[in-house]
Amino acid sequence: MSYRIRWEGHGIYERFFGILTEEDYATSHNDMCSDIRFASVRYVIADCLEVQPAAEVGDAATAKQAQMARLEYFSTPDVIYAVVAIDEHVRRQASYFKALMRSLYPVGVFSTVAEARAWIAANPRRNHDVKQ
Repeated sequence: MSYRIRWEGHGIYERFFGILTEEDYATSHNDMCSDIRFASVRYVIADCLEVQPAAEVGDAATAKQAQMARLEYFSTPDVIYAVVAIDEHVRRQASYFKALMRSLYPVGVFSTVAEARAWIAANPRRNHDVKQ
């Protein structure tokens, strides 16, 4: 398993490390969504600074991730996602995820956790103006 989830009040800080497989991502998503606290989540930070995606993590895997997120949308419509990455492959996949999810909720891609947290602090919820 190459991730850790930390619950932060109304948010989640998820740190990925090592080789990240499609199965790891699906397991982490299920771990988050099956927790009773998930209903009150307003943000998710996916820290991918220490991760190397496995070979199978491409557009098809990212589309599956987006589909999983869409299935959870109605239980957490105000959630915003911040992806932190410097690896070009991870950033490209995060941008693709952002494009797939654009109509549902904001997704930001950042180089540092501090930038992601600043964006979350400044970002209003779905029923307000969204800054990206």
